[in-house]
Amino acid sequence: MLLITTCRKPCTNTRVFARTLSNLVPCSEYAPRGKGNIYSLIEKARQKGLRRIAIVSEMKGNPSEIAFIKLDKRNWDWAESFKIKSVKFEKQKDRITDVNVEGKLKAAITDLFDINESQEPELTIEADSKEIRFGDKMNIKLESYKKSEE
Repeated sequence: MLLITTCRKPCTNTRVFARTLSNLVPCSEYAPRGKGNIYSLIEKARQKGLRRIAIVSEMKGNPSEIAFIKLDKRNWDWAESFKIKSVKFEKQKDRITDVNVEGKLKAAITDLFDINESQEPELTIEADSKEIRFGDKMNIKLESYKKSEE
């Protein structure tokens, strides 16, 4: 259960990427950021019963980072983030409901995106240290993956 949003004043590529990502991750939804600050995003996510927020940032009009916030009933904290080297995707209008995650970053991806895996997945997410592939729908090449300091 994830809220996916963008930085303030995103370019079209970043908005389309965030919307497409929300269609590929089960139990997630896209919400335009607008002028809202982090606290308004957290309040919106809590009202909807969501436990994670993914904020897509951009550089030169293209997605450059996905930063995650983990929520519980009273507190919130920044979690891991992915620096994006490049992205290739096609618009995905149909929502995916069942996925399976494979690869070295399986634990991180299932935790950050709050994914419950399925026995009969519509899509397989392959995640290693340099790339996250959402089947043939989206391919994110990672520049780096940063774990939060606890």
